[in-house]
Amino acid sequence: MNIIIAGAGEVGSFLAKLLAEESQNTYIIDSNSKKLEKIRSQADVITIEGDAKLVSVLEEAKIKDCDMLISVTSSEETNFVISVIGKKLGAKKTIVRFDNDELIDLNETVAFNDLGIDFIVSPVDLAAKEVARLIRHQSFTDNLEFDDGKLVIFGINIDIQSSIVGKTFQEAIFEKNNDNFSLFLVKRNNVTFFPKPGGKIYPGDTFYFAAKKDYVSAALELCNKKLIEIKDLMILGASRIGIKVAKMLEKDYHIKFIEINEEKCEKLSRELENTLVLNIDGRDIDALEEEGLDQTDAFIALTGDSETNIMTSLVAKYHGVAKTIARIENVDYIPLSQKIGIDSLIHKKRIAAANIFRYIRKGRVQALEVLHGIINAEIIEFVVANDSKVVNKYLSKIGFPEEQSTVVAIIRSDEVLMPHQDIQILNGDKLIIFTRSSCVGKLENLFS
Repeated sequence: MNIIIAGAGEVGSFLAKLLAEESQNTYIIDSNSKKLEKIRSQADVITIEGDAKLVSVLEEAKIKDCDMLISVTSSEETNFVISVIGKKLGAKKTIVRFDNDELIDLNETVAFNDLGIDFIVSPVDLAAKEVARLIRHQSFTDNLEFDDGKLVIFGINIDIQSSIVGKTFQEAIFEKNNDNFSLFLVKRNNVTFFPKPGGKIYPGDTFYFAAKKDYVSAALELCNKKLIEIKDLMILGASRIGIKVAKMLEKDYHIKFIEINEEKCEKLSRELENTLVLNIDGRDIDALEEEGLDQTDAFIALTGDSETNIMTSLVAKYHGVAKTIARIENVDYIPLSQKIGIDSLIHKKRIAAANIFRYIRKGRVQALEVLHGIINAEIIEFVVANDSKVVNKYLSKIGFPEEQSTVVAIIRSDEVLMPHQDIQILNGDKLIIFTRSSCVGKLENLFS
C-alpha cells in the first residue's frame, strides 16, 4: 500500500513507525527538517521536506499512486486543503485530523466525503471517550470487548500484598484456569512476555486476561482483586478533554471539577449541568483534602502539563483513591504508568494514531485494539474464510510467529472458546490474536 502522511508531529511520526513495521511504502512530508531527520533514524520511510499543500510536493510523493493520504498537521485548515487537493490529484482515500467541535459536528450536515475527505479523526474527542471508557470499566488498566461484549480482555496490576506474589504461574493461575478465562500476557518492568508455567509472579506485574463476560470476576478473584464501584469523581484541568469528559459522565457520576482559572470556572459552571466546579489550585494538597480527595473513587488529571497530572495522580493514590488517570504529552512517560502507581496514562496523539491505524488496516482484519503502555503490539480479530490457509487446521499446526503472536480466544457463532492446541479452526471462526506489529503481515497472509 502506498501511503502519504502530511505532518511529522507526534501523530504522524508514531503512525509512520507503525506503518514501517509492516513494510508499507510510506512517504512523510513536513517543512521541519529536524523532525524528518528524527523519523528517518527511527523508521524506514521516505521523507520529503516541503509544504504538503503544494502540488509539486504531493507529486514528488507520487500522489497519483497514493492509496491513503493522511493529513495530521497541527492546522485544521491545512489538513482540509491537503486532503481536497490530494483527492483531486489521485489519492484513493483521505484521512483528516480535526479538533474543532464545530467542524466535527458539521460533518453531520455537510457531506465531507463529497469534498474529498473519507475519514475524520479528532485526538481530543478520542481521548475523552477513552477516559470515559476507562472510568466505566472500574478496576482495569485496560478493558476491550469483542463480539458485542461476549469476550472481555482486561489488564490488572498485581499489588505487593497479593497472595499470589512469589508463586508460579502454574500454581496461581494455570491450575485454576478453566474454559472460561485465560491469562495470555504479562508486562514486567516495561517488557511484555507470554507467561510460562514455571515463571514466578512479582509485585508490579500487569496481567492481561481474556474472559467470557460472566467470568471476569472469577479471574479477578484469583489475583485478589474485585470490581470497584465508582460513584465520585474528581477531574483536574479545564482542558478541552476535561470538559468533554465531564459532559460525558456527569449524568451518571458525582463530579467535582477542579480548575485554577476563575474565568474558566465561570464558563464551566454555565456549560456543565450536574458538576460541582471548584476554583482552587489542584496542586494544593490541603485544598484537595478539604474537598474530599480521600472520599473520591477516581481522580482524572487532564491539565496541559504532564508533570502536574502525574504528581497529582500520585497524591490521589496516596490518599486511597482507587482509580487514577493522567493525561501526558511526553511519550517517554507512557511505559512508566503502572510502574509508578498510576492506573492509566492518556496520550491523545497516540490514541489518534492507533485509531487511524485501525482504519487503514487491510485483509481480513475485522477489529484492532491496543493495550495501554504496550508499544508496537496490538490485538486483532481475524475471521476465518472458507479459502483461508488455516481453515480446518488444528491450532497446534498453524505455525503462528513464535514468541510474537498468541491466540487469545476463539469466537464460534455465539460461543467463546479459550484456546488450546487440540482445537480445530473452522470456517467462520473469529480468532482474537495478540501480536507484535511487525508480524501483522505474516498473520494476514495466513488468513488470506
